[in-house]
Amino acid sequence: MTHIPLSQAFHLPMGGGQRLCVHHPANGQVARASILYIHPFAEEMNKSRRMAALQSRALAARGYSVLQIDLHGCGDSSGDLGDATSHSWFQDIAVAWDWLQANIHQSVILWGLRLGATLALDFARSQKRWPAGFLLWQPVLNGESHMTQFLRLRVASEMLEGAKTGGTRVLRETLERGEPQEVAGYWLNPELVRYIDSLQLTEIAPDGVPVCWLEVVAEEGQTVSPATARTADAWRQANVDFTLDTPVGPAFWATQEITDCPALLARTMDCIDRLGA
Repeated sequence: MTHIPLSQAFHLPMGGGQRLCVHHPANGQVARASILYIHPFAEEMNKSRRMAALQSRALAARGYSVLQIDLHGCGDSSGDLGDATSHSWFQDIAVAWDWLQANIHQSVILWGLRLGATLALDFARSQKRWPAGFLLWQPVLNGESHMTQFLRLRVASEMLEGAKTGGTRVLRETLERGEPQEVAGYWLNPELVRYIDSLQLTEIAPDGVPVCWLEVVAEEGQTVSPATARTADAWRQANVDFTLDTPVGPAFWATQEITDCPALLARTMDCIDRLGA
C-alpha cells in the first residue's frame, strides 16, 4: 500500500491576522511540482471543500505538493468577507506562493475553482507571476454576471419575507455609494464587488503558460455553454496553450447537499502531469 503523508494545517501570519493553510505533502522525497489551490466565492467555497480535499490528496499521492489557503475574510482565516479587498487577496496568494517556493523548492502550478480559477489568472497577469501552468475548474467567465447572481440571493430572501425590494439594481447603487451590503450572511466590500465585476475571462488569457480547463457537464455528450465556447474560441485566436475537457457529473459547488464528482477527479489526474512536466 502506498504511504500518503498526512496533511498539515497551519496559519500564515498576515498583516496583524492569519490565514489558515492546509499543506498536503508530496508522496516521495522530492515533489514533482507545487500546486496552490484558490477556492471559490462565498458559499461555493463551503460546498466544494470536500472535492478540493479529495483532489489534493490524490495529487499528493501522485507526487505533487499541494497548498490550500483560506483567503482574507474567508473560511477559517482572519477577518470578515466585508474586510477583504482585491489587494488583500492578491497579497494572500503571493505569500502562499512564496511559502511553497521557500519550503518545496519546485515550480508552482495555480489551481482554482470558479471565481478562484479566474482570480488565479488575474493574479498572475497583474502581478507578473507566471506559474508553470494553470488548472482551471469551471472558471467564472464574467465577474459581473457572477456577482449579480449572488446578489439575487438577497432579493429572493426579501421577497420571501414579503419585504419591498428594488432588485439587484438598488443593491448595486448602494454598493456604488460605498456602503457595504449583507447577502446570504456575507458582508460585501464595495471595492471587492467592483473588482469582481471587472473580471472577464477573455481579457485575462494567460500568455505562454499551459492551461488545463475542465468544465463539468450534466451528461455524456453534452457540450459546453455558448458563453464558454465563445471564450474558448477567443483564447484559440489569441494562441493560448490550453486543453478544454468536459467530465460528467454534478455541479458540486452549487448542489443542495455535499456532492462528489469522480469524473472531474479522474480527468484532473489525466492532465496534471502535462502542467507539471
